[in-house]
Amino acid sequence: MKAAKKILIADSSTVTQHIMASTYIKAGYIIRTASTENELKNSLRMEAFDLVLLSQGFGESGPREIVKAIRLALPNCNIFLMATSLSVAETVELIKAGATDCFVKPFDTATLIKKTKQIFDTEEKEELFFKRNILHGEAGSNDLNEPKEEESNPAILEIERVVHSVRDYKVNVMITGEIGTGN
Repeated sequence: MKAAKKILIADSSTVTQHIMASTYIKAGYIIRTASTENELKNSLRMEAFDLVLLSQGFGESGPREIVKAIRLALPNCNIFLMATSLSVAETVELIKAGATDCFVKPFDTATLIKKTKQIFDTEEKEELFFKRNILHGEAGSNDLNEPKEEESNPAILEIERVVHSVRDYKVNVMITGEIGTGN
């Protein structure tokens, strides 16, 4: 059974927090809320989140700076900005700063839930693909727990250890070795 995803709702309106929280709880997610920028930053220090729902008017720093702060604290966290109005230029700026997507209020919560599920499903598929193709070198394997010959090779074990240690960061990993030796 996969673990429930954690979502942080950052909105100064407790009414909006309640509406969003109840919608996401019904969909099976774990919810936390933040009413101030300080609460948001404390939450980011104490817990890892899979998604932050950020209201455009939240905090004193402005959405762009808050998105950057979230991205710095949690590099792999998705960020949805919920805005009352947003120009194309502002949207592009926020995406460049690290927002995953932007939604203009009023929006249908069902659409937001659908988009959330799509993002999490895509991440799970990418992780499974990574495990199958990169760590085990077999695209069609259905059993990830099946022991492989390579798992007894110390060099392969070291590569797996390094890859696992950086898996939560958006970084490139280059694996090198002598050509034709398999090492």
